[in-house]
Amino acid sequence: HRPWRGSINTTTLLYEEIAMTKFDDFLNEQLNDEEVKKEYDALDEEFKKVQEEIDSRKQSKSHSNN
Repeated sequence: HRPWRGSINTTTLLYEEIAMTKFDDFLNEQLNDEEVKKEYDALDEEFKKVQEEIDSRKQSKSHSNN
């Protein structure tokens, strides 16, 4: 779970958890296909770079709000 500030919209949280669960289920099912898994794994480095950029922007934004 991610840290929250201020009020928590429980409906949004529930929707996000359901949506993520459905996506995770879908992804796991797709990764059972060897061709899909091979292509997904080939993109791992790119996924890591994108996640690092997202994390960096979140950190910058949280520091600017303090």
